[in-house]
Amino acid sequence: MDPDGFCQALWDPAPPGSSLDELVKNWNNQLLAAINEIVPKRPLRPHRNQPPWFTKELQKMKQDLRVSMAACSRQSLKNIL
Repeated sequence: MDPDGFCQALWDPAPPGSSLDELVKNWNNQLLAAINEIVPKRPLRPHRNQPPWFTKELQKMKQDLRVSMAACSRQSLKNIL
C-alpha cells in the first residue's frame, strides 16, 4: 500500500469554476479509484491462529470452567433474590 499515492489521488486540484455537483462527482470518482488501488485483489478471510500450547483439551477445560462459573453466578443471584 502506498499512503502517499492514496493521498495524492484524493487531493488532485479541481478545475476552477466547477459546479458543486461536478466537484462531488469528481471526488467520488477519485475516492473509488484510490480505494480500488489499495483494496486487496482477493477476499481476505479472518482467522485467528491459536498458540501451539492451547490444545483442544485446554480449550474444552476453559469452556467447562466458563459454563461452571455462569451456573455459579446464576445460583448466587437466585440466593440473593
